Amino acid sequence: MVIYFAIVLSIGAWASAVSSVKERISDSTSDFKDVVVHARVTYANAKALSEISKDMPRSYNVKSSTLSFKYPDKMRMEGRVSVIKAVMIINGDMKAIVIPGIHVISKRSIKGQPHMRQTELDLGILTRSLWNDYIVRSAEAEDSANGSVYKIVFVRSNALRRNLVVWADEKSLKMLKLEKHDEDGSMKVRYVFSDHHRVNGIWVPGRIDVYNRQGKLGATSMYEDIRVNSGLPDSLFKIN
Repeated sequence: MVIYFAIVLSIGAWASAVSSVKERISDSTSDFKDVVVHARVTYANAKALSEISKDMPRSYNVKSSTLSFKYPDKMRMEGRVSVIKAVMIINGDMKAIVIPGIHVISKRSIKGQPHMRQTELDLGILTRSLWNDYIVRSAEAEDSANGSVYKIVFVRSNALRRNLVVWADEKSLKMLKLEKHDEDGSMKVRYVFSDHHRVNGIWVPGRIDVYNRQGKLGATSMYEDIRVNSGLPDSLFKIN
């Protein structure tokens, strides 16, 4: 009986900690509606990126792009590779790649495939949607070189054995780091967010560094012309 109550109390404490962190993040980002950034790749190491995945180097071929996100499930990325303009749009359960110059449009359903989505979390912005888009397993405060931080462990619904871990400053809730792990627990990729800007009450990083499992820097991107809650129209994310 003593063991039973100890387990119950332990579960209760875990649930309370997760709920407390969720409430703080929800309250601090309750006004978040949309964000636009201009992303500029300032460094890319194809060999280091290929250690993360075979497609990773290709994603950094777009040296300059505009990223737009509208809560809760709309994303648009617009950029150029050489003289070719390409647009990626996510709207709910649909994803499209559009290359206007050669009249190419590829559409597909991503329902039940959360790994195919991009959200504000991928931009380095921590909001209440973490609890909607993922399964949160734990959330606790810990000391780090950056001071006291929240460490939040979560998974995708279709990859329950692959943990994702985010660290956020306990006081400001700035997102500092995100790691994606393989099934064996080893780190696959690490994103480090810095040079934050507070725009309309939301902390947005100005710099994102990407490291592979060996700790080698693979890429650096800078965010410029950051706009938050500018009133993005739904038409921007329309998939024809």
